[in-house]
Amino acid sequence: MNLQNRIVLLTRVPERGKSKTRLIPTLGIDGVSSLHLALCKRTFDLLSAIADANHASVEAHFAGSGDNIEICFPTCRISSKIRFVPQKGESLGKRLQNAIRTAFAEGSKRVVAIGSDCPDINQHVIDAAWSKLDSNDVVIGPATDGGYYLIGLRRPEDEIFEEINWSTPKVLEQTLKRCRANGLKYSLLHSLPDIDEPEDLVHCRAIGGELGSFLPQINANQLSIIIPTFNEALHIGETLDALTRTLSDKNNDVPVETEIILVDGGSYDSTVELASDFNCKVFVSNSGRGRQMNAGAAMASGQTLLFLHADTRLPKRFPALIQSALIDQANVAGAFSLALDGRKTSLRVIETMANLRSSWLKQPYGDQALFFRATDFFRLRGFRNLPLMEDYELIQRAKRIGKIVCLSKQVTTSSRRWERHGVIRTTLKNQLCIIAYHLGVPIEQIAKFYRGSIKPD
Repeated sequence: MNLQNRIVLLTRVPERGKSKTRLIPTLGIDGVSSLHLALCKRTFDLLSAIADANHASVEAHFAGSGDNIEICFPTCRISSKIRFVPQKGESLGKRLQNAIRTAFAEGSKRVVAIGSDCPDINQHVIDAAWSKLDSNDVVIGPATDGGYYLIGLRRPEDEIFEEINWSTPKVLEQTLKRCRANGLKYSLLHSLPDIDEPEDLVHCRAIGGELGSFLPQINANQLSIIIPTFNEALHIGETLDALTRTLSDKNNDVPVETEIILVDGGSYDSTVELASDFNCKVFVSNSGRGRQMNAGAAMASGQTLLFLHADTRLPKRFPALIQSALIDQANVAGAFSLALDGRKTSLRVIETMANLRSSWLKQPYGDQALFFRATDFFRLRGFRNLPLMEDYELIQRAKRIGKIVCLSKQVTTSSRRWERHGVIRTTLKNQLCIIAYHLGVPIEQIAKFYRGSIKPD
């Protein structure tokens, strides 16, 4: 066995109701238990292969009750070469310190620590970490939630695990600050997602297999309409009423089954209560349109996904229009043309500009009701967890794998944003944000600029 390299796994014994608790409202206790076990199985498959091939020593530090590993981790293939020990330490930082310090004390020259929450960790990721440790003191695999899914060292560095706000989006930032303060040379791997929150379940859909088995089965003849909301009490009732009337109209030619999924980002008005009066599924997730729409897509049953803003009305026969647009397998996404409900002449100019942009540049925005084939949406891993422009960024990626179709039929969207903040000012602000995005300005700075004078609607 290659004792020069050691992989340390920190994980929790699957115990009903004690792991992945942030996902219980979405998946239920049994669903969360199935997810946790599927994540553990995927991780143990990788580590068992590494241990059996003598590429590294592997040690699993577990939390939770029980010491019979076969019973604690049922269905998991566990190599006899993996050593199991209970975690030691009150905080995650202390547990990491203890596990890594022990590995070096036992003769390891390079140590990589991972968890079981990141399903995308594979042999290539581990090999990249070993390689980067040849010329760096620390290697870190950033998680998309602001933490990290892997950390590797070539000697004990207790200081980088101190003064860290664990389980927050600041973990990576604070760890890198500690590295710099201690004169440590570090390198970063590619960002990968952990599965901790409802929006992360979109990655389980993308990977499939056992990781997707506890999510709703996909119905090839179903359209899922996903509506993200935050304090939309003034509009959501009218939107859902119009939507249900359109779908129930016998003359509307609805060729598929439909479901309506509302994902609320923590409204403190009556949005959720109003939505409960309609025949729709209601979920609660972290705030942010991209996060909410990903959470809704993960819990959807439709082979076609339609993302609808809470203040947007769809045209008649929209299910048939979407179905016809996606018959061509080259089309990976689409949207409708835009109409604004205000009467000002300047709003007609905005409509014209938006529709020219969509037809010429194939760059529709979210207020035009974006739709995707579910397989393509999950292939793209859904929306990024961005504070702004999540729709723009996703369409940019979608263009790389196929065509964007823009329909001539219009959705009608509230003009409240343009009327409240001014047509010229709002349009200029939008264009400056796009320019800044393409110039590489961090999206957090763009969002701060945008919201500095335009408050969320």
